[in-house]
Amino acid sequence: DRIELPRIAEDPRFAVHHYMWPGAGWVHAVFWNHADPRFEDPRVRRALTMAIDRAELYQLEAIPPETPIVDVVYTERQYLSGSVPDPLPHDDDGSRRLLEEAGWTVGTDGVRTREGERFQFTALVGGENDVGRAVYIQAQLKEVGVQMDIQTLSGGIAGRLRAGDFQAAFGRFEPFQPGDIQWLRDRIALGYENPRVRELVDAAQATMNPVVEDSIYRLLMPIILADQPVTMLFPSIETFVASARITGLTSPYRSNPALFAEFLRLEGAPGNRSP
Repeated sequence: DRIELPRIAEDPRFAVHHYMWPGAGWVHAVFWNHADPRFEDPRVRRALTMAIDRAELYQLEAIPPETPIVDVVYTERQYLSGSVPDPLPHDDDGSRRLLEEAGWTVGTDGVRTREGERFQFTALVGGENDVGRAVYIQAQLKEVGVQMDIQTLSGGIAGRLRAGDFQAAFGRFEPFQPGDIQWLRDRIALGYENPRVRELVDAAQATMNPVVEDSIYRLLMPIILADQPVTMLFPSIETFVASARITGLTSPYRSNPALFAEFLRLEGAPGNRSP
């Protein structure tokens, strides 16, 4: 359980190592159905993202604080070189301004309305861990006048996502496969459509030149940041706990003892040499 990691990390008998898959891995997110009139305006989607304190969420999820918060797609090379733009900030006042610009004004009960419609929606949750995240985000959205109700589906939500049968949903996806970001239009029925994104996605899939691919992703980044088709919460992190006597493991690139056994040494064992 990740909640136990801070306590384990303080125990001198153990060493905790983390790894974030930069080129392939799950990202936990909130999906907004763009066919729903509440989420069709990118200003609203940016506002909802800005209402969520993802740095605090990292603490609650025991995500290493050095793990970047991201709002864009990128290649593994761009991640490793640190050439990924800053995410949208946590900014309640900025969130409120964007909602006002989009026509959503605060009602007498504190929930925003537009043309007589309350900004109230249901978010689908398919797993026990997502319930806690949803409750946390529910409280944060309430601070900017948005009412999010939560519906838990014991059988999972994948079918509902593929069918577009949802208003919002908590889930995960793999956006970081270089040359393959079809999730924007195929894997989840978001109702998201941007002709420029479609053009760039096709170009990324057609090239095998990494320099060209990186340049295409650089063009995609500001569009995805502005459109916010989904709100990315945090990436999946692989965590390994080893005896403090074992050396040769490091975060974030050499953290899995099964993959890097040749680097492992046991302090005090005869015949050991430094890796």
